[in-house]
Amino acid sequence: MSEYTSLWVDEITSMYDKGTYDKEDSSKSVSIHRAPKFLKDLNEAAYIPRVVPLGLFHHRPTESPSEMDRRKMGAVLRMKKRLPLEKQQQFLHLFNDSFNSFIKSCYEEDIETENSFISWTCLLDGWFMLEILGVLDPAAENILDPVYNPNRIKSCQFDILCDFFILENQIPIDILVQLLKMEHADAPKKLYTMLLDTTTIIHPFLPKRFPEQEKPEWNEAKDGNLHEYKHILGVFHSFVSGESKPPKQPHTSRAAKKWKKWMTWSQKGQEENEEQQQFLESFITASASELFSSGLRFKSYYGIPSNEKITLRKQGATLTLPTLFITDTSEMIFRNLMAFEVFQADGHKEISYYVLLMNELIEEEKDVAVLRRAGVIQSSMGTDSQVATLLNGLCKGLNLQDLKEDPYIQIKMTLNKWYSSLPLVKLNLYLQQHPKLLKNIALFWAVALVIASASSSLYPLYQRYLTNAPNH
Repeated sequence: MSEYTSLWVDEITSMYDKGTYDKEDSSKSVSIHRAPKFLKDLNEAAYIPRVVPLGLFHHRPTESPSEMDRRKMGAVLRMKKRLPLEKQQQFLHLFNDSFNSFIKSCYEEDIETENSFISWTCLLDGWFMLEILGVLDPAAENILDPVYNPNRIKSCQFDILCDFFILENQIPIDILVQLLKMEHADAPKKLYTMLLDTTTIIHPFLPKRFPEQEKPEWNEAKDGNLHEYKHILGVFHSFVSGESKPPKQPHTSRAAKKWKKWMTWSQKGQEENEEQQQFLESFITASASELFSSGLRFKSYYGIPSNEKITLRKQGATLTLPTLFITDTSEMIFRNLMAFEVFQADGHKEISYYVLLMNELIEEEKDVAVLRRAGVIQSSMGTDSQVATLLNGLCKGLNLQDLKEDPYIQIKMTLNKWYSSLPLVKLNLYLQQHPKLLKNIALFWAVALVIASASSSLYPLYQRYLTNAPNH
C-alpha cells in the first residue's frame, strides 16, 4: 500500500470512528461558496472582482501588502482615530482562535493559511466595506481622507459595488455587525439602511432611489438578526427579488382523488402525457414582437418582479412587467444573484425565474425594441441585439425542472391560452398539425393556376376561331 493510500484510509477510518466527515467541526455551516463550475464555464469573469478582492477566496498572502491592502488599512486607521481606547481594545480582542475558526467555517473550501492573516484580512475588508458604504450613503456623516473623496469614489461606484456583491467575494455579515457596533448601538438596523440606500445604484429594477411604495421596511423580527442573511449578497438578493407567492394549484375534487386511486396503467401513461403537455405549455409560445403584432400591449412599472405585479389583463390584452435597467454591469449582477440562488435550500429562485420569463419573451432584437418602446427595458449598454444576446445568454446553465415553483406559470399558461385562441394563430396551428392538408391546398391552387393560365392563353384563339368561322 502506498503512502498516500495509507493516509487516505487512516483519515476515512478516523471520520467513521468520530462520526463526522468534517476535519474540524461537524456543525460547520458553510455560507460563502465558490460559483458552480457549470456557471463559471459560461462566463468566469463575472465571478472575479474587478477592483476590490474581499474575503479569502481572491486574497492570498504576498511578500508585502498591496496598494489595495494599504487603502484598506487607511480605513482601519481612520476608525482608530475616531474610537476611544476602550473600543480600540475591543477591536484587538477579535484576534483569537475562536474568531478564526468561525471565519474558516463559513467558507466552502478549507483555507490553509495562518490565523493572523485570516483575522487581518476579514477585519480590513470589513472596515473598508463599511467606509465605502458610508461614502456612497447620502445620509452618511463620515470624516473622509482626501484619497477617498466622495466624487472620486462615486466615479467608479458601479465597479466597487459590483465587487461587493460577487458570490465568491464575501465575508461573514457577523463581522460587519460586530465592527459597526463599535460606533453604532443599533448596528443591524444601521447596516441594513446603509445597504438599502446604496444598493439602488446597481439595483436592476429601480431608478437611482427606492420609491417610497417600494422601499423595504425594517422588520425587527426578521432583519434585527442579520445572521440569517450570512453575507451582504443575501441582503441585496432580498432587496432585488422580494417574495413571490407560490402559484395557486388547481383544485382537485374528492371524486377526482378517488378516481386517481383506481387509475389503470394506461391512464397513468395518459397522466404522464398530460404532465408533459403542461410542461410544454408552461413556456411562452410567442415572442414579444409576435404578441405585440397579435394585439397584446405591454405596460411597465418601477419595482421588483413578483407574481402579484406581473399581471396579464385579458380585457384590453395588457401584460404588465417591471422596468429592467440594463448597464454594462448587469450580466455580472444577474449571474451572481442566480449563482446565489443555486445554494438556497428554501428554493427561492425568483431572479432565475424572472430571467427565464424574459428569455421566453425575447428571441431577437425586434423583441427588445417592442419592450424598450413600452418602457419594460431601459438600456445604456448598446444595441437591442446586444441586450437580446445578454438576456438569452443568462438562461444557459439554468436547471428549473420543477415548474410548480415557477411563480409566473399561471401567467404564462393564460398568455398561451389567449394567444392560441386568436383566429389566425388557430389557422396556422391547424395547418402545422395537418401538413398533408396544406400540401393538398397548395396542389389545388397550383392546378387552378395552371388551368387559369392555360385558359387565358387559349381564350384569344377561341375568339379568333369564332370570328373567322364561316357562317352557315
